[in-house]
Amino acid sequence: MAQVLFILALSTKAMTQRRIKKYLKKLVGRTEIEDALQRLDTLTQEETRMGVARNLEVTHGVDRKVKVIEETAEEVDGNVKAVKEIVEDVSKDTRVVKGVVYEMDGKVKAMNEVTQTVNSNVKTITEVTDSIDTKVKAINEVVHEFGKDTKVIKEATHGVDENVKVIKEATDRLSRNQSRDRLRGWLSPPNPSINHNTARDMHHGGTATWFTEGRTFSEWKMNGCLLWIRGNPGSGKSILCSRSLRT
Repeated sequence: MAQVLFILALSTKAMTQRRIKKYLKKLVGRTEIEDALQRLDTLTQEETRMGVARNLEVTHGVDRKVKVIEETAEEVDGNVKAVKEIVEDVSKDTRVVKGVVYEMDGKVKAMNEVTQTVNSNVKTITEVTDSIDTKVKAINEVVHEFGKDTKVIKEATHGVDENVKVIKEATDRLSRNQSRDRLRGWLSPPNPSINHNTARDMHHGGTATWFTEGRTFSEWKMNGCLLWIRGNPGSGKSILCSRSLRT
C-alpha cells in the first residue's frame, strides 16, 4: 500500500509541472518509478503467494475439520447401531415384561379374591371375638364374686390348716414312735421259751428218746461241755434241744 502511494506521489509531482512529455519520459524511463513498479510487482506477487498460503491453510483446516466430522459421523453411526441394538433388547425385554405383567394381573386377581375371603373370615372372627369378650366379661364378674367367697373360705380354712398342721405333727410323732418300736422289736433277742414250748407241744411221745438215753448225751451231761447240734432245716434240731432241757 505504501509503494502504491509513493508511485501516485511521483506521478502527481510530474503532472503539476505540466510537462507531459517529460512526464511520459520520466514515467516510462525514470528509474525511481521503475523501481517502485518493480517493488509493487514484487509486493503483489508476495501478497498473492500469501493469499494462496492463507487459502491453503484454510483449506487444510477445512480438511481437518471434514476429517473430524467424518470420524464423528462414523462414531455417531456406531452409536446409532448400538442404540438400535439396545432398542431391540428393550423391545424384547418389553415383551417379557408384558408377559410378566399379564401373569401378575392374574395373580393380583387371585390375591384380591383371597383378600376378600380373608376379609370375610376376619369379619366372622371379629364377631366371634366380640362374643367371646362378652362372655369373658361375664366370667370375670363371676370370678370376682367367687373371689369374695374364696376370701371367706380362705379365712375359714385357715383354722383348719392350723388343726391339720397339729394333727400332722402328732401323726409324724406317732409314726416315728412306731418305727422305733419296730426297730427295737427287730433288734431285741428272741424269747427261747417260745421255741421251746412250741417244740414240746408239737412232738410225739417217745420222740428223741434215742438221743436223751444214748451214751453221747450222758457223757455230755457229765462233762458239762457245750453240745453242738447241726443239720438241715426240719431235721429235728429244735426237738432235740427241747428234750435235752427237760431231761
